[in-house]
Amino acid sequence: MTKYRTCVYIDGFNFYHSIEEQIKDGICYYPSLRMLCKNILESIVDQEHILGEIHYCTALVESTKVDPTKLDRQKAYISALKDKDEDVKIHYGNFVWSRRLNRRVEKRSDVNLAVHLLNDAWLDKYNFAVIISGDADYLEAVRMVKKTFPGKPEKIIEVWAVGQIANDLVGAADKCRTITDTDLVRAKPIANFGFHPRR
Repeated sequence: MTKYRTCVYIDGFNFYHSIEEQIKDGICYYPSLRMLCKNILESIVDQEHILGEIHYCTALVESTKVDPTKLDRQKAYISALKDKDEDVKIHYGNFVWSRRLNRRVEKRSDVNLAVHLLNDAWLDKYNFAVIISGDADYLEAVRMVKKTFPGKPEKIIEVWAVGQIANDLVGAADKCRTITDTDLVRAKPIANFGFHPRR
């Protein structure tokens, strides 16, 4: 059985919104990230994982008239992750106004994720990394880790996502996995505020 030191890098902004959709659809509560990752890693045959840091990269939203508790729910989940989930590191991006799109757009979460993925590789914090995102923005960071650390043991990078994964990212990663409804249900609920799954 191959043993790995494993770190996880989460596009928290996109993951959180995917989770809220699942909650609205009656599938799960807000999950423990450590339990979610631990369960999936334990299901991989012939591998043993020592799960280290989980990096959650996000940006705070604004509430709206249509959804006045939007920011409160997000802050409450982040607070629950800090208080109850072991070794979860929160990294904040921000929103800026885009004249081209005529709306606010989220910035820096993808940069934060890529920087921590690369820095931790140099510091040898992992030999197995998981990126939770299907976004092609992380393609170059994955390629750089794979190119810079090709030896034995090499750095293994898997990509997991609740939804679809960009084709380019599929080609660059060692393996891709879909986070299923069952995975979300099996993860220990870390909070149950706001939306509640239908019974």
